[in-house]
Amino acid sequence: MDLSTVKILVADNSLPMRIALQQSINMHGAKAVKTAGTLAEAESIINGFVPDCIVANISFAGVPFGKALAALGLPEPPPLVVAIGPDGSAAQEAADAGAAAFVEIGNPSEKKFAEFCAELCSVINQKLNITPRPAKSGVIRQNKNPDYNIIAIGASTGGTEATAQVLVELPADVPGIVIVQHMPAGFTHMYAERLNKITSLNVSEAKDGDRVKRGCALIAEGGKHMMLSKDAGGYFVRCKEGKRVNGHCPSV
Repeated sequence: MDLSTVKILVADNSLPMRIALQQSINMHGAKAVKTAGTLAEAESIINGFVPDCIVANISFAGVPFGKALAALGLPEPPPLVVAIGPDGSAAQEAADAGAAAFVEIGNPSEKKFAEFCAELCSVINQKLNITPRPAKSGVIRQNKNPDYNIIAIGASTGGTEATAQVLVELPADVPGIVIVQHMPAGFTHMYAERLNKITSLNVSEAKDGDRVKRGCALIAEGGKHMMLSKDAGGYFVRCKEGKRVNGHCPSV
């Protein structure tokens, strides 16, 4: 099974949390992710969508977790249920209700939330026996001419999968790549790690002064603009905080 074929429903009372979780799970390779903020919405989605996995907040719908799951009328065989909550105190309640796992959200800071999302997706992979997609084989050739072409990619918030699909098809010895993906701070590092695993390129979150090298891709850090510069040694990036451009930082 591949995560890209898995259908996931995120059930949470908080709209910002639903959006953040949907975006994070998408970044890990899932393409079919829907969200629900109420029991009625969740039940309606389940009837037509039939999810393979439900990620539900332990306090979803403001009723005991077991009652919330029972009210959804889960299909047979039931989907994998992964419960989430602010701390581990509700882990037993989740298990008693039939959840296969409980993942603690913990500190709401951007860095900690990114770690929580990574753990959540790891649990989903493990419970559904998903094997990460192997990287393509290839040999990175050292560039002999510093004045080589550069590939620049820009994508808005909904373009994470489109960018991934492009990179997956590229050979390991392509010219250096710079990528600006509209994404908040804390998520670009996780996104870069995922792309590094599924492509034959060396993908990383850009740091100020990083060289643009053949076979490598640099992703602009969330919250910082990335600019391309050149010196006698070739191209490199400058990454600096700045005002939002058209509502985004980094901006395409």
